[in-house]
Amino acid sequence: MPLACKLNRNITINDTGSSTDIGCGNTQLLTGGIRPVLYIYNIDDVQNLIFENDSRWDDNLIVETIVSSNQFFYVEGTSITYNENYDDEAYTHTLTLNLSNIYPVVEDILNEAVNSKFLVAFLPNGAEHYRLMGWESGASLTYQLDITETDGSYKLVFEYNDEVPLLACYKDNFDLKSKVFIPIFNPLYEISYCQQTSTGYNNGYVIASYVVKQNTAGQPLDMNNMLCEYSGNKQDAYYYNGITPSTTYNLLGSYSSNASFDGKPVRIYDGTLCPPNVTGTITVSPSVINLYSANNSSSFTVTLPDNTNSWKIKNTLSYVILNPTNGQGTTGGTVIAGSAGGTDIIQFQNRNTYEQQQMTVNVYYVKCPSSLSFPNSTTQFFINVSAEGGSTQDYSFTTPSGLTIIKETNGLNVTVNTQQTSTQTFSITVTHNDFPLETKTIQIIINGVDTSALWMATGNQYCEDL
Repeated sequence: MPLACKLNRNITINDTGSSTDIGCGNTQLLTGGIRPVLYIYNIDDVQNLIFENDSRWDDNLIVETIVSSNQFFYVEGTSITYNENYDDEAYTHTLTLNLSNIYPVVEDILNEAVNSKFLVAFLPNGAEHYRLMGWESGASLTYQLDITETDGSYKLVFEYNDEVPLLACYKDNFDLKSKVFIPIFNPLYEISYCQQTSTGYNNGYVIASYVVKQNTAGQPLDMNNMLCEYSGNKQDAYYYNGITPSTTYNLLGSYSSNASFDGKPVRIYDGTLCPPNVTGTITVSPSVINLYSANNSSSFTVTLPDNTNSWKIKNTLSYVILNPTNGQGTTGGTVIAGSAGGTDIIQFQNRNTYEQQQMTVNVYYVKCPSSLSFPNSTTQFFINVSAEGGSTQDYSFTTPSGLTIIKETNGLNVTVNTQQTSTQTFSITVTHNDFPLETKTIQIIINGVDTSALWMATGNQYCEDL
């Protein structure tokens, strides 16, 4: 493909000509010469050049973004000259300059530079864009120190031979604080969620926990597509809907395991990140714990054969409190019943192998008042009773002589069979049908003779006694 443009003239610091900068939409050079500041990259750090309109260099010589793993350094020069020669379908680029100020840091750079190759950017006076030389294999550097009675300076010579002509480059590559980048979204597989089989083992697939916005160099971008490093804003990101997201990111939404971003799936197979079917790297004892009113706490042990590993729990708990929720090596802990009955299946995970083991904790409660007292004339009253936890959430009860009890939706409707002339006490035992160890006794006291009119107590304002 024929080249669309090239810089077809030499540039020197004393050149005041006005010949045209050919092609690629560049404007005419209004004055000659080169600006004194040059930007230099180690070519080993430059990962790619993104050309204008996503083109190739043989179709468009203007670079939109320099993709580099490390930032550039810059030097200020004098007597800067650039020459380009074309011979036998190859270009020879030569950039010569003097450094009048010699700082130790410059010497360090130069000493390292002798064994390296570089991408160099310079700005001709009157040009819209910087010029780049050294893509793709890097310009070589030679230098010499000239010391006179009145001056001491380094003379630097960058030279590069290749089929690529001189490139142009957007100025904002050297003003990173205000540069707006073209964003891409990358899944973070290293911050991952391992898919599990129905039996709780890894299947080898890893789902990225986050998909983050970056530039092509992998640097975090904010909501304005600017570098978070300079803006101070959070990095834009999406999160996997199977995790509780962190507040580290500016969250844009969630995704499922079959999603993809910019052609990159969030779910991949990686046996290193999520070793499949590993066993024996974590055990939990006991596997089942039953808690109830008379025994509302129990101990447990997490065992890791390799004590250099650590563990954590993966799920949120609703009915119990676990202490601790993570640990290093083999660890003992306590599980305590909360205020409601129910079942928590606690998922313990080895942080290194991702193997999971689970412990089931059942909490059973019968909730009712411990005692009620009524005057002699009471003929009927209602006791709020409920059973929590288990599959049925139901209860049974005893009926003492002298009372008739009917079970209703929210409790027991009690009728006193005979008006009492002296204080009488009745005991009702309530038992959780799914866990008979969970029982409560309700003491009913009917006081002695009361000459007032008969009355009925309905409703219950009594607090639960656990």
